[in-house]
Amino acid sequence: MLAYLTNLAVLISINAILAVTLNFVLGYAGIFSMAHAVFFGVGAYTAAFVAIKLGGGFLLATGAGMAVAALISLALALPALRVRGEYFVAASLGLQMLAITVFSEWKAFTGGIGGITNIPPARLFGLGADDTGAIPGADAAVPGRGAGDSAGCWCAAASAAA
Repeated sequence: MLAYLTNLAVLISINAILAVTLNFVLGYAGIFSMAHAVFFGVGAYTAAFVAIKLGGGFLLATGAGMAVAALISLALALPALRVRGEYFVAASLGLQMLAITVFSEWKAFTGGIGGITNIPPARLFGLGADDTGAIPGADAAVPGRGAGDSAGCWCAAASAAA
């Protein structure tokens, strides 16, 4: 039950962050972009790649994901902002369709439709989501669970972004 609640809390947090950033773009800036999820996916895949392939910790992987997503966003936004109104919506929709194709077909990097697996659990300041000592007796309440079996994937967005 604790693993389910942890997974639910992670998914709620990820979607809340996405909703807040969409509010900035659409609500405050007034830019109707259909490609918002592209940068979300790029950041998530980058963070997962850094965590798995480069062995980066939580903060390094998160920072790398944010930096790569920001750079790609800047590189794609500068030419796209020259168009206005319906044309910008069409351009951002085209970018979204391109990203969906890349995310689903580039299996070596994104894992395809199934997403990325074996992302290490987050560890911050020496504590991890997979530590049974973080919450005393947490895994003891779930039959068949041992140390390291708890949910703790902090990059769940990588597999959900596709």
